[in-house]
Amino acid sequence: PNSSSIQQSGNSTLDPKSGYYPGSVAIQMMSRFFLSQKIQEFNLTSKYDRFIVTRADHYYLCKHNVSGLDESVVWLPEGQHFRGYTDRHWVLSKQNVLQALGIFPYLLQERKDFVRHNYNPEGLVKRIWDGRGLAVKIFPRVMFT
Repeated sequence: PNSSSIQQSGNSTLDPKSGYYPGSVAIQMMSRFFLSQKIQEFNLTSKYDRFIVTRADHYYLCKHNVSGLDESVVWLPEGQHFRGYTDRHWVLSKQNVLQALGIFPYLLQERKDFVRHNYNPEGLVKRIWDGRGLAVKIFPRVMFT
């Protein structure tokens, strides 16, 4: 597709005509895929217990203490879930980080399914994580954009 066809779709779901994500969500998913590759390459799951994947434009006015959060669970801040799981901030552990980040390859393999259901980014994350059996819990928001 060309940039004008992407701009005309005007939403943040998979465009059924092109099969591509308009906007920056595909870039975000690809970046997270690259992050998962670097975590594996440098064996970071043997060095770190927690991984926080977040946006650069979040402001934190409260301490973001993750030490008491169950490590078997993916933790998300309350709000901004938009019919799925927010893609803006994830608290992950060495147990679930690679499964949580591995969205982009799955999206490419199962593109027709996502086009048919017209998922938004949050719905896409929910569909994949639920399919992988990842447990998700919510914590009180400590940041804003």
